[in-house]
Amino acid sequence: MTLRMTPEQIEEANLAAQWRRLVLYAGPEVEWAAADHHAAIFRALQIDPRDPVSLYATLMCRLMRIDGKPVIVVAYPCPRTFVETETFEESFPWMVIKDLIIWDPTSNQARPFETFNPGLKGAFPEGDVGKVYGDPKAWLQDWARSRAQWLIHRNAIAAQQWTKPPEEPDHCPGVLMLGDPDKIHWPAFEMPRNIEVIGAPAAQINKAIMRSAQLPRVRQTHRAAA
Repeated sequence: MTLRMTPEQIEEANLAAQWRRLVLYAGPEVEWAAADHHAAIFRALQIDPRDPVSLYATLMCRLMRIDGKPVIVVAYPCPRTFVETETFEESFPWMVIKDLIIWDPTSNQARPFETFNPGLKGAFPEGDVGKVYGDPKAWLQDWARSRAQWLIHRNAIAAQQWTKPPEEPDHCPGVLMLGDPDKIHWPAFEMPRNIEVIGAPAAQINKAIMRSAQLPRVRQTHRAAA
């Protein structure tokens, strides 16, 4: 079967080519080929590798060695597992990756794979409630938990042969905050109405969001009577 790339896929391929110039040629393709399901990943996330859903739960994580130090590299979005055969997504799963995050489990510190700029990684689920994480481990554990719960649900439906399994969702539980909240551009008008903050100062984030919104300010002007 010959795979033909659409203009959008060509654009994504060009972007992926730019990622490849990162340290030691490391980019989405290399990250996706790195060690997955490594014992260190399960230990870091406190997941039992004997659990039948543990492999799927941690699929977004890869173990790599950067600057001589083992770290966990996280891919967002995580390439889907349940895709149609002989498709572009099946043949080049790493092409959907937009962000790579390096997480050091020993210090629980995270940073972008590329040049560091304060920002948000991940996505808010649909709905009126979203989560902002300042704790990388909590973000990854909730992400893994969401993936595990969905797979259990899917397997239960798939066992009923007359029912079509649900389409694989994004699973990401919220956004991971990297850097100083005051230096991040917060997409205030694209965010859920209610934000739950985990492992970060909520008051500071609230002020930063209001600042990013650039709402008009009204002040009273007093003029002397003519």
